[in-house]
Amino acid sequence: MFALEFGAGLLSHSSALLADSVDMLGDAIVYGFSLYVIGRGVQWQARGALLKGAVMAAFAVGIAVEIALKIARGVTPDSNVMSLIGASALLANALGACVPVAAPVR
Repeated sequence: MFALEFGAGLLSHSSALLADSVDMLGDAIVYGFSLYVIGRGVQWQARGALLKGAVMAAFAVGIAVEIALKIARGVTPDSNVMSLIGASALLANALGACVPVAAPVR
């Protein structure tokens, strides 16, 4: 979903789609790292929290720069693409919320 939404964001000049796509990517990176550190102790868990903050801060700066450039150039997004891809992202998130999570192995 990240790749689809990111591509659509670029093609439609939509900062909202780009921001949501990098948020999804950031979540995937951090969830993967969280699974890696979950049994490794408090220091590794703290590193995981710092990673999440750093990833989201980096993405926020990138999106802010991208928005500033669009404002300076007077670029407006394509609302039809935004609506279609936004609805698809909502569906993907809703389906993800419905998927049962396995209990941790002890």
